[in-house]
This record gives sequence, C-alpha cells and structure tokens, in this order.
Amino acid sequence: MERIKFIHTADLHLGSLLHINGEITEHMQKFVRTATMDAFRRICNAAIEHDIDFVVISGDLYDREARSVVACRFFVEECEKLNTAGIPVFVIAGNHDPLREQPELFKLPKNVKVFGGNKPDLYHVLGPDGQAIARVIGQSYLGRADSRKMHLDYLTPDTSIWNIGLLHTQLDTRNLNYVPCSLSELKDKKDVHYWALGHIHKKQILLRDTPVISYPGIPQGRDFGEEGLGGCFLVELDPLKDARLNFIVTSSVVFKRLEVWIDKDPNNIPETITELEDLISGIADELIEEGIKEGIKEDIEKDIDKDVDKGIDFDNESSAIDGYVVQWIIKGRGKIHDTLMEQKEEASHEITQELRRMYQGAEPFLWTDSVDIKTRKVLPDRIEYKNNPFFQELNNVVKECLESNAMKKQVIQELGKIWDERGDYENTEDYRFSLNEETYEDLIQEASQLIFEKLLEEEYWI
Repeated sequence: MERIKFIHTADLHLGSLLHINGEITEHMQKFVRTATMDAFRRICNAAIEHDIDFVVISGDLYDREARSVVACRFFVEECEKLNTAGIPVFVIAGNHDPLREQPELFKLPKNVKVFGGNKPDLYHVLGPDGQAIARVIGQSYLGRADSRKMHLDYLTPDTSIWNIGLLHTQLDTRNLNYVPCSLSELKDKKDVHYWALGHIHKKQILLRDTPVISYPGIPQGRDFGEEGLGGCFLVELDPLKDARLNFIVTSSVVFKRLEVWIDKDPNNIPETITELEDLISGIADELIEEGIKEGIKEDIEKDIDKDVDKGIDFDNESSAIDGYVVQWIIKGRGKIHDTLMEQKEEASHEITQELRRMYQGAEPFLWTDSVDIKTRKVLPDRIEYKNNPFFQELNNVVKECLESNAMKKQVIQELGKIWDERGDYENTEDYRFSLNEETYEDLIQEASQLIFEKLLEEEYWI
C-alpha cells in the first residue's frame, strides 16, 4: 500500500444560516448568509494547498432535501477548482439531504461521485501512475430517516490498497432513524481501514487503531448548540506509521459561551453595572486579539476538550476568525447580586445593548448574543463548614450523583420526561430538553448551591 492523504468532512449544511439574536449589522448579515459556504471554500483551499489525493463528504452536504440554488451552484464551482487540481470528491447523502428522484440542479463536475442509495457503491482512487491507491465505499440515505444497517453490506475485494468507508450514523443501535450500528460493528469489519463518519457535529476520534473511526464535526457552527471551532480532518495513512489526523479550522464565525466570575479577583469584585461591563469588556478584548491569525493557536488550545480530542493534531496555520458570537454567563457572589436581581431582565438587556455598542465595528467582530445573569448572594465560604455533618452529607450526595452510574440513572428518572438523554437531538419533542453530561452536572451543582444557601438561611446546620 502507498501513503495517501485525504480530507474527511461532513455536515456542511450548505444553504443554512447562522442563528443570531438581535438586529445585527449589515457587515454581519453577510456572514449569516455565507459562513457555511465559506467553510467549504476553506476546505477546498486546504485540499489544494496540501496536495491531497481526494475529499470525502460523509453526509448532509446540504441542509435540506429542497436544496438551495445558491448553495448548489457554489458547491459545483468549488468542485470545479478541485477538478482542475485533479482531486476527486466522494459524497454520500445524509438525513438532511437524502437522494431525490429529481436530477441535480446543476451538472456536477466529472470529479464528483455521489453514492447511490439502494446499495453500497465502490469507487477507486487512482495514483499518478494510473494505479489504484484506495477504494471508497459508501451508501446514501433515501429519506429523512434510514433504519438500514447498510454498513454490514460494505464489501471490499481485499486489503491490498486502502479501503475507506463512508457512513452517516449516530452510532447508536437503539436509534432507528440514522443507520443503527455500534462502534464494535465497525471495528469488526477488518477490511475497512478508515471509517469516515458523519452526523455528529462534534469532532472526535473514536478509534485510532485499524480501523480508524472518526467524526470531523461540523465545519461551521450555526448556533450555541454547535459552539467552538469547526473544521475538517486532514488524514494521512501510511503503511509504515500510525494514522495521523490533523484538524484544520474552517469556521469563520465562532459561537462561544463565556463565564464571567465576578468574584474571581476578591480584591476587585464589581459593585456597579459599569464595573461589571468593564470586567466583561476586558475578556472581550482578549477574545478579539485571539481572533487575529497570529493568535488563533491560543484559541484552538482553549477549544480542546482533552478527553474528546486526544490524539488530534491541530493546524495553527488555519484561516483567521472573522467574528465571535458570545453568550456571557455572569457567575459568582457579590453585593451586586441584589442589584441585578431587582430588575434582572432589564439589567441583562441593558448590558447586552451596551456591549453591542462598545464593539460595533470591531475586527474580528464581536456580537453579544445575550447576557445570562447567574450570580449569587454573598455567603460565608463553604470551606468553613467542611467538618459540619450537614455539609459533609451534602458533599457526599453530590459526589455520588456525579460519579455513581446507578445514582445518576435514578436522578434522571426523578427529573421526569421533560429531559431527554437519548442523544437524538434532531428529533427531541418541543416540550423536552436534551440532557447531556454537561447539563446534568450543571443541574446537580446548581441544586447543591441552592441547598447550601437554604441551610445557611434557616440555620439548620447549627
């Protein structure tokens, strides 16, 4: 086998818009309309710059079955550039853009191969000498949901060259909407060297051995459910080395939730809204500096989840960030809490408007989407009560809720049907909230704080 290099991307959702609160500027409106397409342009530029062998797109190239004419034309134009560079593009359709009976809106360049939906298709990638260096196998969705275990029919002649499998799946055997399968099922298919997955919008490497199994995540986040840096994987497979996955940042606009702790510096706790706005603006200024190309490496490092991104290399030569959309979460204890709580909604609105005014015209732009006030009243330091049996028991219960699977299951049952832990975020009913690990931990910690405050107020601990 020869060394190969390709780009793995998915979930581009071309034609979709960014979701931003407020009356945004004309400058920002352009990014709302074009950010998802800008991400694909960056992917194509990276493909040419790195002289790769091919590109794979693992589903949801478009955002809906009735495709945007503008997005379709844009995709064709970018693929023509890849065609000129001799780079083939392999595409499977996902649940958002299933195959249609109608023909494509525009004639696709000859380097673009769209996989059928009735059975798996297999294409060969040819090297400079005309010999096959890799096979790409995949199958498209035929509708908004697909319960077929199509990956079981992915058959390859042999392992003399690299076999790349494309699959759009939630990787959940219980979920019949998105190709039910398990990690072990993919792992057991020894004839596939790399599984290029799509559907999950967060980048992650699930397996680094053969086969390598990964999700590149969404190239451009569109709301706070897709916050952080988006991108694609530049994959290098070498028969003499371990696989290398290099994450290339492609998002021009980044959604961020940032916590502002008013009591982080005990000697400088804001007592007025003006002082609070100054505290927030200091963090905003730092963020803008990180958006400059020379500072993007620092932003990438802050964006890494060490558990999820273990083993991922990051490309710090990626394009600069054009803007940030920020939700400020104000936390901590201080005297300003009582002032903010008297008119919480109005205070939140006024701070939001002032921050938008302060950073109007900034480059990269910084737009305050909202300000969420979660401050607390001033209380004695909790550590003072560490030997009190009431608080010891409270800490023990919190620890068990967070660390014991049995207790966690019981707590989730007690929370009721309004919380959905299945992870099927696209089909959650309107009256239900998605319950992930982060939200669960926040709920437990919030409950712990409320109990702590109540105990002190009522003096039950004496």
